[in-house]
Amino acid sequence: MANRPKVYVTRSDFSEDGLNLLRDRCDIEIYNSSEKEISTDELLKNLVGKDALFISGKTKMTKEVIESAAKNGVKVISTVSAGLDHIDLVALKKTSIKLGFTPNNEATAELTVALLLATSRRIVQAYHCLARGDWKSWSTTFMCGQSLDGAVVGLVGLGRIGLSIAKKLLPFGTSKILYTGPRRKPEGDQLGAVFVDFDTLLRQSDFVIVTCPLTPETKGMFTAEKFSLMKRSAIFVNSARGGIVNQEALVHALKNKTIAAAGLDVMTPEPLPIDHPLLKLENCVLTPHIGTATFKNRHEQSIITAKNILAALDGEKMPAEHIHLINKSDHKMSGEEKSTKQLTKDKFERVNQFTEEKFKLEELPLQSLNSIPTIGLSVLIGVVISSWLHFAEFMLIRSLLRFHKMANRPKVFISRSDFPEAGVKLLRDRCEVEIHNDVNDASTDVILKKLVGTDAIFITSKSKITKEVVESAAKNGLKIISTMSVGLDHIDLEAVKGTSIKIGYTPNVLTEATAELTVAVLLATSRRIVEGHNTVVGGEWKLWTPTFLCGQGLYKSVAGLVGFGRIGQSIAKKLMSFGTSKILYTGPRRKVEGDQLGAEFVDFDSLLRQSDFVIVTCPLTPETQGIFTAEKFSLMKRSAIFINSARGGIVDQEALIHALKNKIIAAAGLDVMTPEPLPKNHPLMKLDNCVLTPHIGSATWETRDEMSILTAKNILAALDGEKMPAEYIL
Repeated sequence: MANRPKVYVTRSDFSEDGLNLLRDRCDIEIYNSSEKEISTDELLKNLVGKDALFISGKTKMTKEVIESAAKNGVKVISTVSAGLDHIDLVALKKTSIKLGFTPNNEATAELTVALLLATSRRIVQAYHCLARGDWKSWSTTFMCGQSLDGAVVGLVGLGRIGLSIAKKLLPFGTSKILYTGPRRKPEGDQLGAVFVDFDTLLRQSDFVIVTCPLTPETKGMFTAEKFSLMKRSAIFVNSARGGIVNQEALVHALKNKTIAAAGLDVMTPEPLPIDHPLLKLENCVLTPHIGTATFKNRHEQSIITAKNILAALDGEKMPAEHIHLINKSDHKMSGEEKSTKQLTKDKFERVNQFTEEKFKLEELPLQSLNSIPTIGLSVLIGVVISSWLHFAEFMLIRSLLRFHKMANRPKVFISRSDFPEAGVKLLRDRCEVEIHNDVNDASTDVILKKLVGTDAIFITSKSKITKEVVESAAKNGLKIISTMSVGLDHIDLEAVKGTSIKIGYTPNVLTEATAELTVAVLLATSRRIVEGHNTVVGGEWKLWTPTFLCGQGLYKSVAGLVGFGRIGQSIAKKLMSFGTSKILYTGPRRKVEGDQLGAEFVDFDSLLRQSDFVIVTCPLTPETQGIFTAEKFSLMKRSAIFINSARGGIVDQEALIHALKNKIIAAAGLDVMTPEPLPKNHPLMKLDNCVLTPHIGSATWETRDEMSILTAKNILAALDGEKMPAEYIL
């Protein structure tokens, strides 16, 4: 006992898991306060006779503290954090003190993706829309956001966290991953990521994500000039350090729509003052530095911090030792770095040369016109006139043909006035189009009146196609009902069965957008994004504690999918990139696609008992109506999170409210509910453990355009007697 090492712990609310490891081998002294961080003076007093320090990311290890620690024989400082800007590394480098840290990639990478999706898919805005009672009617552009599908993502920094983020984003269908930093990395090549210079990344990226450390070189690197290089539609995400960004320049860029939006888990200062300009911006999602805040991660961080101490005291290799940074002045550029810098320089010289030559070529005809011989000019004019006459003749014939076709053009009724123009234009080119002059869907009575002489109707899921409408449509010779939706519960399909009317819908177009929104809602719920934003904006971010806003991570969790169609399979692929330990699914039968993904087919009750996340993606049918009862919720883990992006009618909503109120399950994220819109005073609106969005699964600008085009193409194919791109076979 007399020779046991002595460890000083700087706060009393660290996870016991790590402290118990130390207690077995060391004498521990704990600073007895979880109310505030230990002061420098208090820390200096307690260094005498200590062999190790167990600290948090909020403990200020100044030059004075480090020098005193070295004099007092401290052998190791181990911090419960990945970031090290609270430690004077320059001072530490001059001592023999070892430094342990907890470089957890998964929790921070997951939070970064959660923040990105919450910003791009407008989760916080959508939640507040419901809370204010502003969800009154639906429109085709309501709460539209930006999708990762087909997007270019730029990572500023490709260390452990950056690599983890890149791997998570790939299954979302990104077209390209760019990264920048001191040098090109083999890990980037393996992922298919492209190494570019900083300015090129800013110009090309739809999403710019900051994951680099705060150093003298990166401090304030995002200036007004850099924000001006970015696309006006770009989304900026920072989960690294606030000091990397000139915050006034960011506020200006957001206010003036220089960029579209930002998601920040870090800022300057922390906490932000209640009157800070960032808090007043609707296009900025803020969370209070909770990158590593999952219960599982806090447990692991505490254990790694303790193991770092024990290894250092035993003279063994530490599980996570930080090798102190080399000063820039001491650093000699490697051959590879020189080569990369020269290649980049050469590349831009070639681009500039090409651009100059291009402009010279474009200017040449104008500069040389006066030098053309007179006879040559006459011939040239003759050719131009002849060509113009032929063109005029062609246009006249074309107009006559179009006039002839006008008399026999099919008639299409469009049920609302705000459909994306991309699809409407396709119809106008071939059909006589009548548009209901209202942003709300035409009523049943209006639709009944418009069926006379109409060949096709273009509708949304808000249009009620009743038995009466179907029967009248059949009598009037309607050929097709084409809906801009994947769900068909607004159409009486039984009535349609007895007619020759075809049904067009938009299944594959919105698969990715809906799967993406489902993952966005899941992460916003599990990582407490809305709660975090409200905490910052409401001025409630005051003191940090190890369990502050801790959520549940996907890493090593079990996800259960109720339904395994196109959307369910896309969700599964995305979740696997977050390191889930198992994907379960249930439905009418086992699927080949499930086997290919390594997903396990189980019965409904087994899925509920085993899953940490239960995700509903099945269609609403007589068989699935109300299948989530009080009994089913009671089978789920108390820590389980329930997600529904399918249909509200699949759930007994009273049973769900009871389960959430009584902590039978931990939380829920719902994009669908009953009724829709949900009244402002509905019990679901009063629950802190429920994230709600107003049925925006397919609400991205790209998806709405594609849905509109597919709805139009279904109509044109049906009218031409050709195979429809997406026909629902009854």
